[in-house]
Amino acid sequence: FGENIRVLEWIFKRTENDSTVCKETPIGFMPKDDSFDLEGLQISKEEIQELFSLDKNFWLNELNDIKNYFEEYVSDSTPQEIYNQLNAIRERFEKSN
Repeated sequence: FGENIRVLEWIFKRTENDSTVCKETPIGFMPKDDSFDLEGLQISKEEIQELFSLDKNFWLNELNDIKNYFEEYVSDSTPQEIYNQLNAIRERFEKSN
């Protein structure tokens, strides 16, 4: 598994409901800054924070682009649940800091 074992370890902890390894975000649960085993890696805490950061403006624009794509290319065949999910994510971002 190589370096992927670090991700698998986090997933196993997360599925065991270990709340010390994750934080809730507008797009779901993500790793806390210190929840990955980074032993032997040359990566700073700042780089980890950047990797797991969420740019609110980027995501709001991305949600618009996704919605526009479905409206333009899929149209009436798009299940309503997709729009519901896009709206729910948008609402969570708008409520976040």
